[in-house]
Amino acid sequence: MDGAKKDIFVNLLDGGEMGKRLREFDWAKTSVGARSQWPPTLTAAVNIVLTTRFPIIIFWGDDRLVFYNDPYIQVLGPKHPCLGQAGTQVWGDIWSDINADVDISFGGDTVWRDDRQLPMMRLGYLEETYFTFSMSPILADDNRIGGIMIPSFGEKAIWSLTAPRFHRILMIQQCLSEVGSKAGKAASIAEACKLVVDALETDAADTPFALIYLCEGEGKGKQAILQATAGIPQSHPLAVPEVRLLPASAPSPSIFPIKEVLATSAPYYTYIAESDGETLPCGPLGSPYPTEVSTLPILDARLNPVGVLIMGVNPRRRLDDDYKAWQTLVSRTVSGNISSARVLEQERKRRREIEEIEKMRRQFFEGVSHEFRTPLTLILGPIEEALKQAELPSELRGELNVAHRNSLRLLKMVTTLLDFSRIEAGRLQAHYRYTHLPSLFRDLCGVFRSAIQRASLDFNVDLPMSLHGKYWVDVDLVEKIVYNLLSNALKCTMTGGITVRMWELGWEGSVNGSPTHEQEDVETDRSSTDGEGHELGDGIVIEVRDTGVGISKKDLPRVFERFYRADAVAIEDGDSDGEQSPTSKAADRVKRLERRSNEGTGIGLALTLELVRMHGGRVWVAWSEVGKGSAFRVWLPAGKDHLDPRKVQDEVGLAGVGIARGVSEQYIQEAMGWIGADSDVDDTKHTGQEGSPKGGERDGVKESRIPLPVTWRDTGASADGGISRPYILVCDDNHDMANYLKNLLSPLGPVHVVHNGHAGLLKAKAQPPGLILSDVMMPLMDGFTLVHHIRTDESEALRLVPIILLSARAGEEARVEGVERGADDYLAKPFSARELVARVRTHLELGRLRRELVQLAKLSPVGVVRTDPKGKVIYRSQRMVALSGATGDNLEENIHPEDLPSITKIWQKCLVNKTMCRMEFRFVHPPNGEIVWVLAQWEPEVDEQGAVQSFVGAVTDITERVENQKKQLQEAEDNRKAQEMFIDMICHEIRNPLNAIYNNTDLLRSGLEKRTAIALKLKTLYETQSESVLNLENIKVAFEQLAFDKECLDAIESCAAHQKVITDDVLHLSRLRHGKVVMRRQERRRFSVKNVLESVRKMFSAEVDRLGLHLAVRWISEIEGSEQTQDCVVWGDPDRLGQVLINLISNAIKFTQHSVQRRIDLEMWGKPVEGQILTNPIQDAVMNAENQDMVDDIVLYATVSDTGIGMTPEAQVKLFQRFSQATLRTYREYGGSGLGLHISKQMVQVMGGDITVESELGKGTKFSFWVRVGRDKGGGDGETQGTADAVGVAVRPINTNVCRDDLPDIEKGTAESPPLERVDTKFGNAIEVLPGTAEITSAAVDAIRVLVVEDNLINQRVLTRQLQMAGFLTNIANNGAEAVKIVEDDSSIDVVLMDVEMPVMDGIEATVRLREREVSDSAGQDVQIDSASSDDGKSLRLPIIGLSGNARSEHRDRAIEAGMDDYVVKPYQKAELFALIRKFAATRRTQI
Repeated sequence: MDGAKKDIFVNLLDGGEMGKRLREFDWAKTSVGARSQWPPTLTAAVNIVLTTRFPIIIFWGDDRLVFYNDPYIQVLGPKHPCLGQAGTQVWGDIWSDINADVDISFGGDTVWRDDRQLPMMRLGYLEETYFTFSMSPILADDNRIGGIMIPSFGEKAIWSLTAPRFHRILMIQQCLSEVGSKAGKAASIAEACKLVVDALETDAADTPFALIYLCEGEGKGKQAILQATAGIPQSHPLAVPEVRLLPASAPSPSIFPIKEVLATSAPYYTYIAESDGETLPCGPLGSPYPTEVSTLPILDARLNPVGVLIMGVNPRRRLDDDYKAWQTLVSRTVSGNISSARVLEQERKRRREIEEIEKMRRQFFEGVSHEFRTPLTLILGPIEEALKQAELPSELRGELNVAHRNSLRLLKMVTTLLDFSRIEAGRLQAHYRYTHLPSLFRDLCGVFRSAIQRASLDFNVDLPMSLHGKYWVDVDLVEKIVYNLLSNALKCTMTGGITVRMWELGWEGSVNGSPTHEQEDVETDRSSTDGEGHELGDGIVIEVRDTGVGISKKDLPRVFERFYRADAVAIEDGDSDGEQSPTSKAADRVKRLERRSNEGTGIGLALTLELVRMHGGRVWVAWSEVGKGSAFRVWLPAGKDHLDPRKVQDEVGLAGVGIARGVSEQYIQEAMGWIGADSDVDDTKHTGQEGSPKGGERDGVKESRIPLPVTWRDTGASADGGISRPYILVCDDNHDMANYLKNLLSPLGPVHVVHNGHAGLLKAKAQPPGLILSDVMMPLMDGFTLVHHIRTDESEALRLVPIILLSARAGEEARVEGVERGADDYLAKPFSARELVARVRTHLELGRLRRELVQLAKLSPVGVVRTDPKGKVIYRSQRMVALSGATGDNLEENIHPEDLPSITKIWQKCLVNKTMCRMEFRFVHPPNGEIVWVLAQWEPEVDEQGAVQSFVGAVTDITERVENQKKQLQEAEDNRKAQEMFIDMICHEIRNPLNAIYNNTDLLRSGLEKRTAIALKLKTLYETQSESVLNLENIKVAFEQLAFDKECLDAIESCAAHQKVITDDVLHLSRLRHGKVVMRRQERRRFSVKNVLESVRKMFSAEVDRLGLHLAVRWISEIEGSEQTQDCVVWGDPDRLGQVLINLISNAIKFTQHSVQRRIDLEMWGKPVEGQILTNPIQDAVMNAENQDMVDDIVLYATVSDTGIGMTPEAQVKLFQRFSQATLRTYREYGGSGLGLHISKQMVQVMGGDITVESELGKGTKFSFWVRVGRDKGGGDGETQGTADAVGVAVRPINTNVCRDDLPDIEKGTAESPPLERVDTKFGNAIEVLPGTAEITSAAVDAIRVLVVEDNLINQRVLTRQLQMAGFLTNIANNGAEAVKIVEDDSSIDVVLMDVEMPVMDGIEATVRLREREVSDSAGQDVQIDSASSDDGKSLRLPIIGLSGNARSEHRDRAIEAGMDDYVVKPYQKAELFALIRKFAATRRTQI
């Protein structure tokens, strides 16, 4: 047993921290003793506790020793660790609360406590905690209670939603419910705040105190005002009555962060100072005062802060996230309640304001109505008196009738407004009399009969002969009821008829009145209820039924509202004959239901309702169907008991009593205006001649028109001018107004009249008018809608029609609205006739010009576009649309992306300079990407301040021209390339034999020198031996022959040099024509100017001597501060400089050789650039970016003057032109290509200088030129200024053309020269060398090994011989393929001389192959493949020098890019070539 117990404790590895502590604890010092002595029940209980995830504690023994597990550590808090201590010591702060339960459990009973409040001192303060736990006894070995086990089912957090404490949660929910329900019923903001704090006081434990502040005022006067408090009185020191919010930096009188919360809309949680907290009420469990406070924002519906809620924190609870969440929920509830109270308060305020406005409106209407009656009386009186005159002209009578009719209409509206105002104010006096209603209604209907019949409508009146009941009515008020209903029916009925019926309700037997005509099915409905289902008592029903437009369902509930006007109604045209086009618009598939007029105030039916109510009756719409008609019914109760006895009179109202002429005439005249009484207005054309007033005037407008601009033609001219005038379309639902406008505008052209916007739209679509003059308020379609349809129509002709709107709405806002809707002009009623005519005439002319401009734009092949300054398209012609493929308002749409930056730049330039600009660019048409080239030019339009308002542009299609140009350019480029290829081929083919001539001449000269040495030896032998077998004469002949051979070689070299010059001229000409000659940095090198001059002198010395000319060459030293003053060593291009001098001297020799005085002077001097005035016509063209770092600080001046034939000024003008000579005779006598001087001028300009000529016929010519060179700073002759390129390729120095010295004089003695010997080289090539040379050559193990790759056998043989004679070891390859094979087999080769143009494989491809091989060979080795001139690391790169007869820089660049280390042009200088070979070989050997 003991072993088992020991094993249990030893093997208990999952007890966690407490398991470890339990094993390490010294239990022997406690009452339970060592673990080995523990009772089995204790051992088992401890093991259970340690392996359980519930927090459990064990009290054991009389001293209540503590055992607990890891989860219980959280319950203990800082009391942990307390293992083995007495329970009374561990839980001393709550022992008095749990001691009784512990004793009960040690007594053998189990204890259960749910949500028990236990104030614990765990975190430094007395904490309010709640636990649910049980206490279960544990038996010892002697069956006594040894201890108890207390599992706690978790501490219940107050604010936790997952484990809420029942009674506290109920309290919290009740608090929130109280806040929501009480405050939500508040009638004011103050009441809402009071109810909120009352609700918070119900949970004083969680909210010890609370304050509510709300913001009031604006700007600097804005402040937070205390509204209510909870837990503390409003007089408390911490309850500051008001807090000023601005400025924000000002100190706040409150300790709470009110300003901060309102500024950030975020809650703040702060501590309360002890001095302030002592004044607050005590919290629960004996807490002296709260120590923390939460300040939360009160937000409105838009989440803007409008106040703060300050809540004290329970001092016995930690302010954790759950507590904060509950406070936030409270603040949101308060925010909602206060917002609701604010809305209600604002609504009450708004209602009060509306009532005040309504009262003022009634007073205004009453006052205005009274004020209107006086001027109307003064208007109607004179008009009626004038109409009584018998001899009144018919035109004037018609106009007076219009004025009289509209004056009565105005009087009717004034009377209606006055009645309505009096009814609302309760001041309308009614006098009810007994009246025979059938007779009254018969007379009232008779008044309207003529107007209804004039409108071609049926009028049926069905009235009973007698009535069962008696009826008291106010005849004047009933008259207005009937007239309102009849006028409304007439206005809304275009076809069919109107029926008036009457019947009684409430008496037995058949009712009076019977159905008539075809309406029997609907008219038999004589229900005893009104429209709302209310039962009707005894009385009489009057029905007015029409077959008009009907009332839509949405308008039915509002027809009796004040100022409400039902919209025009329409139905689907299902009865229309014929099929509709599938492309027709929805508006064309609708049957428009037309009213006679859209005029009205919207108070007629509302007044009828009030008048019926004054009789105790009811009025309603008994039936209405859109497109079929409506039926209004009025019920008047019988008797007089329902009436005010004070207003009932006993007199009998007879038939016709109260039918005032004034009231009836007002309604009748208005109806006559709807049906066009006294008017012949219809949709007919008027020529402008009929009906014109006599005397040349109409309404004060003389026929002499308002003068038009001189550039306009008179739109109102008669048709005799041969130009048909467009018609004017007048749209107005008022017949009088339409007739007036027709007569007024007839002199300007034909006038067509329609009475609603829909008819006007159909008329305009059928034939676009010259102008539309439209009223705004019309039935079916108003003026604004008409403008919208016109401006958005598919027809461009219709969209361009000018539109003038007429409206009774005056003021700037009305005009702006009309123009913004798309109208061209807006005229408010009443208007001046003269002004209207002037505006109509102006817009007719503008419309004509607009149409003509659009037609021109359509017919023009040029696209026209107009934009605002930002490029937003205002107008784009159809041609512009076709060119650009764009239809949007963005000018940049479809412009080629590559052209857009340039266009933007030019556009901005045009915008700034306000000048016309032009540019060629491309449009890209989606989706196929078609390219359209255009030439666009645009000009800005500026205002009086000079600001650009818009751009007008014209765009021309130049695609065909551009394509032709591209084709021509391509052809020219092809021709140029073919020409270059031909020239390159010719030059290459010429240079190859020239190279052979040069090199063979060199070999001959070497042989000549050897033979001369032998001859010298023979001469010496002859002179030293007294008796010699040698013949002196033979020796002299030999020397003479050698001299003659030398002259022959000189001639051959001279001819070859001349041929080379011609070849170079042709090549330079080709390059100059295409602008490809520039001064490259790598072409500059250090040279002596004096040496160049000496070389030129030697070149021409033989020819000058032969022709008897005197050539003087002088160098004048004028360069200060130079160490090389005598020789003038500089940096530049000696080849081009020498070529210019050669060309000028050759030209001078040619034209001076036949003169009497034959002299040529060449002078050259140098000066620093500073202080020199230099001009170069093409300097910018030839100095490119790569020459930026070349410093030319010296100017070389040269003059070549002769005493030749000279030339005329005319010849001097074209002297430097290509292929130009002075005269045809000049060419015939002197020859030449005409290229020398042209090329010389170009070469001089390339070197940064210029050339001029001075000449006088018969006296000679002087050429002067200057070039720029760089000051020398040390170095060797021939050293180039260029640097190695990216792969270390050295730049080839250019030939300095240094001439050879003369052969030694025959009379002078020289050192002996050994005889020639024939030896074989290592590579098997036999050569002739001087005695001793063969030994040196064969013994030279380290001799440079050169591979000659050349397909021309002559050049191959000559070059090989020259190399061998110079001591090089050679091998030969006939093409690139052989060269690659030889290099692969022989690694001892030091340098490759590679011809570029070869069969089988050219030199470029062979070089690429060799470089690729080097890269692959070095892949497995840690070596560097670099140029032969590289200094760092080992290099396996084989130097390759290219040889070619093609001198173009492009070919050289191509060779260098392929991997060649240098490029030498044939014919080459042997010394320079050998120097390059030695340089590359030495570098390679040193690095390897």
